[in-house]
Amino acid sequence: SGIPELISLVREFGADADFFDTNSFVNQKFIHTKEGLLNIIALLDNIRNENHSQEINEAINADYNYEIKKKYLLKEIDKIDFYKHVLTDKKLFCNRILYKKAIKYFVYLRDLLFLLECKLHSQLDVNDTNQTINFKLIEEYLNLGIYELLYNNVERELEKYIDKNTVCVGISVISGVNFISALYLAKILKNKFNVHINIGGNYCRYLVNANNALELFKYFDSVSFDENYYTVTDIISYFRGDKKISEISNFAYKEGNEVKINIAD
Repeated sequence: SGIPELISLVREFGADADFFDTNSFVNQKFIHTKEGLLNIIALLDNIRNENHSQEINEAINADYNYEIKKKYLLKEIDKIDFYKHVLTDKKLFCNRILYKKAIKYFVYLRDLLFLLECKLHSQLDVNDTNQTINFKLIEEYLNLGIYELLYNNVERELEKYIDKNTVCVGISVISGVNFISALYLAKILKNKFNVHINIGGNYCRYLVNANNALELFKYFDSVSFDENYYTVTDIISYFRGDKKISEISNFAYKEGNEVKINIAD
């Protein structure tokens, strides 16, 4: 519910806003298709047969029954459209046997894709104890090609939402794993579109306080955290020329070689 409320707030303040759901894009265009699954498995098999850093190798070799789940998914691959139908049809949804089979299929599919990220979570997560963002490990993970495959042709989809009048794109970051996809999307946005890129979310509080937070601004133009009504309206006022960037509440940006953090009163 947070995103629709945010969109409504922006529009009430007289600005235009839209929302692009990257999860739906990946699911509908890629993950939940027969071709997509075959491409994913081929890539993961290649990754598992290559040598990587110790952290990546340990995550790849962690026991999460990859071969068992892969075998099951391939056995059931021709039923993928039916299983999608089970989860949307009221009558089929109430059939406990079919429902369990459909859920098992899509849980196994998500496991194949994202358990590697989850196994890396302890090295990637930034919190009160770990105050360093592991950009090197994130970049190595991105270079495996998983996101390149999942977000294939996402630029074309983004063009439906971003035009010459777009001044700012916000990316929601709610966890360390989510931060990986945000960084990948930021690279695409920087290469394709001339827009201000902001990441926001409560997790971003840890990012801006990391001891290497300055590196964030290689990818993003600003970071908002602990957002409230004033953060959103302040950002709009800034782009209208009515506020200075130093006046945006709960907001971080780069000035010279320093990270400036504005805390709300």
